[in-house]
Amino acid sequence: MKVLMLSTSYPREVGDYAGNFVHSLSKKLNMRGLDVSVLAPHGRDTRTVEDLEGVLVRRFQYMPLKSWHSVAYDRGLQYNVKTLSGMLQMPFFLLSYLISAFKHSRKCDILHAHWLLSGFLAVLVKKARRRPVVLTLQGFDINTLPESGFMASIGSWVLNGCDAVIAVNTRMMDRLEKLGVDGSKVHFIPNGVDPELFCHAGREAHGRRIITAGVLVDKKGHKYLIEALKKVKESYPDVELTVVGDGPLRGELEGQALRAGVADNVRFLGFRDVRELPSLFASSDVFVLPSLSEGMPLVLLEAMSVGRAVVASNVDGVPDVIEDGVNGLLVEPARPDLLADALNRLLGDDALLARLSENARQRVLSGFTWDVISSETHKVYGAFLV
Repeated sequence: MKVLMLSTSYPREVGDYAGNFVHSLSKKLNMRGLDVSVLAPHGRDTRTVEDLEGVLVRRFQYMPLKSWHSVAYDRGLQYNVKTLSGMLQMPFFLLSYLISAFKHSRKCDILHAHWLLSGFLAVLVKKARRRPVVLTLQGFDINTLPESGFMASIGSWVLNGCDAVIAVNTRMMDRLEKLGVDGSKVHFIPNGVDPELFCHAGREAHGRRIITAGVLVDKKGHKYLIEALKKVKESYPDVELTVVGDGPLRGELEGQALRAGVADNVRFLGFRDVRELPSLFASSDVFVLPSLSEGMPLVLLEAMSVGRAVVASNVDGVPDVIEDGVNGLLVEPARPDLLADALNRLLGDDALLARLSENARQRVLSGFTWDVISSETHKVYGAFLV
């Protein structure tokens, strides 16, 4: 079975976090005997064709020079297209993506698109190639789709034109139902984690260390975590917060930490190779996800797989993973007071911290590994090739 993955984001090298979940799924499907290849956009320093850990990756070029490419990667397409260069490049991006998808889909059996934009192009290709289309929605794409108007009509056309739609969280399934998508073709398959890479790590004897990871943009809610840290510091002056990731808000967040009097308690590490994350998680006590919205947060699953206790916003796909008080603590988003209370509770109760840590690891192993996710995805493919 030949599968062509279409994705607007994909690792530019081994260890890159961009679109890493698409890469992890592709690798596992290949290990199951499928022939999976990927079509993704060029970055500034990427190869046109390469074998990335056993996955054939083709990258389409949409500008004359590689150094000009600025639509995908870094902050992400949804932010890059708001810049002047992104808006100017977007028509060329779409046309090149469509032409490349049509060209490379000739010998495939299934088109598997990731995000709604890729789904739009896949449905166009389907009209000519007569190939079934599977679309995986990650959250931002479907959550920002209006309920009426031109974009709503386009979204409905794409969703109904797909042969199967994979939702990474259950709230997304409710949203699809409201949009009129046939429930029989909607499947709940979350993102996964590699439990061998993100292996269990015991808690070290050290101070009180908190870690968070993600692109530094508004929807990730980092400002609420820094605000909460001010209150946590009142109870635990030695508290440390490590922020993994970078983005347009870094300078603003560093300034906020300085004004709040917690600059000495916060480390901004910038982007890190995905292979560094297990050790970073292992050297911390608590992982925090203060996001305002999420699909199925991969970094949350990874921290839980290492065996870290987690405090996370009660949004979108997070409750599909976290049962409050059982394998983590849930707080309402944009509430630094509640976030601080949850952190103080965990940092002051070693027994609770240990129990949540162990339960977090077991929760991930029970249904959120790439072995499980690839198996469920393979079943979706199989329905079209009977």
